[in-house]
Amino acid sequence: MGEPVASSLARLPNLVAHASSAARRYLATLRRDRATLYATLGNAASLLLGPVTVYLVSARLSPVLQGFYYTFGSLSLLQLLAEFGLGQVLIQTVSHQWHKLRMAPSGALIGDEDALNRVRQLAALALRWCASLSLVLVAGLVTAGFVLFRHAPPGVEWRGPWLLLVASMVANFMLAPVWAIVQGCNETVSFWMYRAVQQVVNACALWVLLIARVDLWAQGIAGIAGLVWSFGFLLHRYPQFVWSLRGAQGRTGSLWRRHVWPLQWRTGIAWLGANYLGVALIPLLFHRADAAAAGRFGMTATLCNVLLAASTNVVVTKAPQLCSLAAQGRYHELDREFGAAFRRMLATLLAGAALVLVGLACSLYAGLPIATRLLDPASFALYLGYASASAVVIAINTYLRAFGGEPFAKLYAGSGVAILVVAAIVAPRAGTLGVTAAAFLAAALLQLPAAYVFLRAKRVDMKATSALVASDPVTSLSGSPLATDDVSP
Repeated sequence: MGEPVASSLARLPNLVAHASSAARRYLATLRRDRATLYATLGNAASLLLGPVTVYLVSARLSPVLQGFYYTFGSLSLLQLLAEFGLGQVLIQTVSHQWHKLRMAPSGALIGDEDALNRVRQLAALALRWCASLSLVLVAGLVTAGFVLFRHAPPGVEWRGPWLLLVASMVANFMLAPVWAIVQGCNETVSFWMYRAVQQVVNACALWVLLIARVDLWAQGIAGIAGLVWSFGFLLHRYPQFVWSLRGAQGRTGSLWRRHVWPLQWRTGIAWLGANYLGVALIPLLFHRADAAAAGRFGMTATLCNVLLAASTNVVVTKAPQLCSLAAQGRYHELDREFGAAFRRMLATLLAGAALVLVGLACSLYAGLPIATRLLDPASFALYLGYASASAVVIAINTYLRAFGGEPFAKLYAGSGVAILVVAAIVAPRAGTLGVTAAAFLAAALLQLPAAYVFLRAKRVDMKATSALVASDPVTSLSGSPLATDDVSP
């Protein structure tokens, strides 16, 4: 027994040295890549501030109010349903034009007139889409709230808080296309800095409001505080940006039918399935089980989704750059950038998952009250596995989207419907364990293998295209979809 222990202790300095060296390399990479640095800082803020918010929710709200609190947040899914992938489409399509454009110090877009007009047409389409759906969104959110919460226990005041939260959601919905175009213009550093600060602003506002015991009003008021920061940053950093998007020439109907909508509906399905399927399970549990179960699931999903965002942002922040490289046919650089980001994503995911599990074990061992507000250990582990598998799939899909198109739409639609149907059936009897098991099995047995197959197929196609370009670069590139503005699949 003594020799193995002594041998392990002798290797400990080497392990520490290797870990220290890996950490230094990672930090050096972050210093070079400021977009990822700000995204990482934002995620670090969530990791540090999120548990405080979770504690205040558990300490200041009753188990029933906690269920209402997280169900309120989950209904923001309707806002994303109204957007339906438009933001991601704008990032992809504007990125394909960016190598012909640049941004003036005032924030105005300048450069090639055709490329600038295409971006203006996209902006006009996006703003028209959001304006036309904003009233539908208000009606849908208000109706969903009154249907879901009509049987609230006596003493739960939810109508006023819910209407205020709806107002802040709709205002954010109208801003969404502007931020998507900013990212497509390769302003990822400024955008992720803005997002990092916004997370701190929202968290601090929530703390003050929860401590003040405003109960369900906290989310809506914090949303208004976030909007103030959003408008202030946009006007300070890009004072002429929105104005430069005016003046689109030509008809936009054909652009919508041929290029935007065929990609948008696929992206919308994939985006909702990848990022917000877990959130959709909260109102399902609220309706099929009870408010307390929805609250435990919501708190667990909040913690795990921080890990999901922290890991995938390493790749997602590269999306505009990957799209631009694909549009120019620079496949080797594309692979190099994605490979480095994917390895960092996996390292972040594994380290974060281990940290979350250790934190859960310590909370249970110490008998902390917050442990009773989370899912039981088996359900917690299943949901963490679901979030981890989803992170890998999202990273692969970000790479594939760089080529235009959305290969995961049918996969996400099928697996998402399957999860929701199974969860609705098992929730009354199996509770959160059955719901989390359905989500994990769908991600591990359907989405992950399919993502690997799609990735292998794309790499084979890239090798064939590269060989064709090497043999006849003029003919092959002129016939390639990446040589045009067509971004439809």
